[in-house]
Amino acid sequence: MRYFLGIKIEATAHDALGDILVLEKLFEILFAKMSKDIGSAVVEDKMMDISSKPILLNRMYFGKHKGVFFRDIPKDYLQRLSGQSDLDEDLRFTVGHYLN
Repeated sequence: MRYFLGIKIEATAHDALGDILVLEKLFEILFAKMSKDIGSAVVEDKMMDISSKPILLNRMYFGKHKGVFFRDIPKDYLQRLSGQSDLDEDLRFTVGHYLN
């Protein structure tokens, strides 16, 4: 993205600090573009709304169904998974979505 968008920044590729600096600049570019299109107050409200809710995951990221779309995972596996107490918020939300 850095090179595609022509982001000029002193940063080492694949270095933690470099990645943060590039993401910061990318955020600034996207925020400015969205603010121009729909207004900064609306963008801020939308960003707050999106970041306050769990996301719906597309694919399982671990276990025997790793890489499989959630819609294709057997319901009995999702039911067992839903009983786990250590699921992160996004995984719990996604499992609940596909069980309903």
